[in-house]
Amino acid sequence: MAASMASCQACRTCLFARNLQRFPNTRFVHKTSPACLGGQATAPNDTIIIPTRKPRDAYAVLQALGNTVGKDPTGQPYIYHDDPHLAPRSMRERRDYRRSLESGRKAAQFVIQKNPKLFLSYQHDEPKIESLYPPLPEYAMKDPGDEAIMERVDENDIKGAWEMYQSTVQAGQEVSLETSNALLDLLCFHGNQARPSLVELVDKSIATAQELQAALKDDTQEEELDEDAIKGEAEEAESVSAQKSDAKDKRKKRKQDQFEVTWIDGNEAEQLFEAIKEKNGHSYSALIQGMVKHNAHVKAFNMYNEMQQKKYIPDVRAYNALIEAVPFIRDNPEDVWQVLEQLLKQMSKEDIQPTLYTFNAVMRVLTKNRDVGRFYGMQVINEMKAIGIEPSLGTYASLLNIHVNPKYPVKQANVLYDILDDLEDQEFVLRHPRDEFFFFEAMCVCSNAKDLELAYKLDALLNTGSNSMLLGGMSFQNMYYSRFFNLITQFESVDAMLEYYEQLVPQALLPFSTMYIDILQSIESAGAYHKIPRIWQDAANYGRKFDENLLDTLLKIMAMSTVDKQLHEEFCSIVSDTMKIARQPDQQRGSNRMRGRPPRSIRVTQKMLNNMVVTYLKGEQLDEARKVLDYSKKAKITPSNIVLEDFLSTCIQVGDKQMALGCIEVAVHHMMTGSSTMADRIKEEMVLNNEERKHLDYILQERQ
Repeated sequence: MAASMASCQACRTCLFARNLQRFPNTRFVHKTSPACLGGQATAPNDTIIIPTRKPRDAYAVLQALGNTVGKDPTGQPYIYHDDPHLAPRSMRERRDYRRSLESGRKAAQFVIQKNPKLFLSYQHDEPKIESLYPPLPEYAMKDPGDEAIMERVDENDIKGAWEMYQSTVQAGQEVSLETSNALLDLLCFHGNQARPSLVELVDKSIATAQELQAALKDDTQEEELDEDAIKGEAEEAESVSAQKSDAKDKRKKRKQDQFEVTWIDGNEAEQLFEAIKEKNGHSYSALIQGMVKHNAHVKAFNMYNEMQQKKYIPDVRAYNALIEAVPFIRDNPEDVWQVLEQLLKQMSKEDIQPTLYTFNAVMRVLTKNRDVGRFYGMQVINEMKAIGIEPSLGTYASLLNIHVNPKYPVKQANVLYDILDDLEDQEFVLRHPRDEFFFFEAMCVCSNAKDLELAYKLDALLNTGSNSMLLGGMSFQNMYYSRFFNLITQFESVDAMLEYYEQLVPQALLPFSTMYIDILQSIESAGAYHKIPRIWQDAANYGRKFDENLLDTLLKIMAMSTVDKQLHEEFCSIVSDTMKIARQPDQQRGSNRMRGRPPRSIRVTQKMLNNMVVTYLKGEQLDEARKVLDYSKKAKITPSNIVLEDFLSTCIQVGDKQMALGCIEVAVHHMMTGSSTMADRIKEEMVLNNEERKHLDYILQERQ
C-alpha cells in the first residue's frame, strides 16, 4: 500500500490517487508518474499553453443545450401545452392559441401601463428589458433643447418629440443637424401617425366589442324570427356564397389598402425637412425612405431628382427604397429595367457599395416583370457573387418566382436542381426577411413538377443544421409539409408513406381532410386495408370525422374491400361511429356554419347510406343494417335497388322473415319499382305462414 502511494506522489490530485483509499487492494499508476515512465522522473514542463478563445455570442449556452434535445414527432411543438385535451387540432385552433397568447401579453402590458408606479418601483431584472416597462411618467429633461428632443425620440414619443422641437424653435434656440435628422427619421418611419398607447387601443377595442355585441344580439333576434327560413339547402348555399363574396371583397380591400398612399402632403416630416437650414444626404435619404414606405413613390423620385441637382449623395438604404418603388412609376417591363439600371449605375458612380438588400430589392422587382426577369435574373446573381455578396435564400426564392410557368413546371424544377446543387450541405442564418419564403416556394416547385426526388433533396437541405428555423411560421410549415406529404402519397409505398406520417404528425404537420383522403386512396391501391382503423382514429382525434368528403371516401373503400371477419367487425364499428354523428332530419341545417362554429353532425348522402348497409352486411351485422334502412325512411334517403336486393338475399340466407318483411316496407316507403319483385322472391324462397303472407300483401297494398 505504501509503495503504491509513493509511486503516485507526483499526481496526488488525480482521480485515481484519490480513489486509492476507497480501493486499497488495487494498484493505480498515472501515465505521467515515475512508475509509468520506467522509474525515471522527468522535470515538469513550466510552459502553460492557453488555447485560443473562441468567440461566442450570448446564446451559445442555450444553443448547446438545445442541440442536446431532439424533436418528439408524437408531440405538439413546445409552444403549445403538453396536454392532449388542450393541444390544438387544426390550423385554426393553432392561430387562436397564438392569438390568445399574444392577447395575454398585451393584457399584461395594459395592466403595467395602467398602473406604472406599481411596477417602476419593482425593478430587479438584469439586464433590464426596456420594452417591458411602462413609459416614463415624466421626462428628466423638461427645458427645451437638443437633449430634451433626443430623450423623447429615444422613447419613440412622436407627439412629445415634435412638441418639444416646436418649443425649442419658439424659444429661439437652434436645433442641431444631428438632432433634426434623428427626429426626421422618427417622423418619416411612422408617417406622421403617432402610435396609440395600449390603453387607448384597449378603450377603442372595448367600444368596438360593445357595438359588435349589440349587432350580434340583433342578429340573434332576427335568427329566432326567421328560424324556419334558414333550414333549406338553397338558403344555406346562398349564405355560404355570400360569405365567400364578403371574404373576397375584404381581401381586395386589404390589397388596395396595402398600396394606398398614406403620406400626407405638408406633414410634420416635410415641415421639419424644410426648416433644416443645412441639409445633408441623411436628411434627403430619410425623407425618400419615408415616402416610399408610405407609398408616395412619385414624390420620392422627385425628391431624389432634387437631391441629385443639389449634389447630395443618398445612402444605400435610400437607393434600396427607390429600387422597390420603380414598378409603381413605370408600367412597361423594359422601362422598369432601364430605371433599375440607371439607379445601379448611379450607385457605382457615387461609390456606394450595394448590399444584399439592394440586390434582393432588384430581384423582387424582376418577379413582377417575369419576361425581363428571366433574362436578367441570373445576371444579377452573378454580379452579386462578383462583388463578394453571397446570395441569401430570399434571393433564390425570387429567382424561383421569376421562372414560374404553370405550363412548363419542369423548367422551374431544373432551376431548383441547379440551386440545390450549389446549396447542398450548407447551413444558413436569416439574412433577409424573404429568406423564410425559400423552402415553401421551392416545395411548391417540386409539387407542381411532381418530382419526389427533388423534394427529398430539398428536405435534406432543410434538415441540415438549423436550417429548419428558416421555414417560417406555422402556416408556411404546414403548407410545406402538406405538399411534401402529398408527393409521398402519390409515389411512395404505403409503408414509407406511413413512416413519414409518423415522423411529421403532429409535430410538423397538422393533417387535414384532403390529406386523409389521399392516404386512404393509397391504402386502397396497395390493398393495405388493415391500416384503415388507425387512420380513422387519427382523423377523429384531429376533428376530421365531420368532413363529409372524407367519410364518403372512407365508407366507399370499406364497402368495396374484401377482408377477413375481424377487420370487417372493425369496419362496422367505424360505420357505427359515423351513424352517431349523422344529422337528424329535424336538425337545423347550416346553422353551425352560419354562426362560425365547426359542424357537429354530417349529412348522409345516398352513396354513404348504401356503403354503410353493404359494410354491415359484409360484417354479418343484419340488425345494424336494418337500423340504417330505418334511418333512410326518416331522412328521406332512397337506398339503391342493388343494396336492398343484397339485404334481402342475406335475410333469405339466414332465414330471418321479419327482416325480409322490413326490407319490403323500406322499398314500399320509398316507392321503389322493384318492391313487387322482391316480394315474389320472399314468397318463393321463404316459407311463410298465413299471417305473414297477409302482412306482406298489406305492405304491398300500401304502395298502391
